[in-house]
Amino acid sequence: MSKKSAPIAERIRHLNLPPTCYVPIEQTALDRTLSPLNLPELVGHSLVNQVCSIAEITIEAATEKLRQVMVVDQFVLIYWPDFQEGFSMSWNTFLQHFDELYLPGSDDVIVTDLDGLPLVEITHEEEIRLFR
Repeated sequence: MSKKSAPIAERIRHLNLPPTCYVPIEQTALDRTLSPLNLPELVGHSLVNQVCSIAEITIEAATEKLRQVMVVDQFVLIYWPDFQEGFSMSWNTFLQHFDELYLPGSDDVIVTDLDGLPLVEITHEEEIRLFR
């Protein structure tokens, strides 16, 4: 199975992370957050502080841009709406494996804090939207 078509759980499994580094988000929480009614509310009504394109830069430079978003490492909730999957993991773990967990031109990723408030959206159009 190619990385492009691999579900997120499969991508994470290939990273060989210790099980303590990530936790799948329960299906009921995924359904509630990613439902067609709640998803636009989650990102659409949040205050977008900044938008920047990562289309013309390397994945390493994009990772560094994201590293500047949150200096403090903390656990976050990361959602892949198109795959109906989500995981809780540390921001640093996500960034360390960003090139495996985000595929430009394909994936949309929404990162929230543990209370569900949006922090970052990374679109398949290779844009980063910062919420504050």
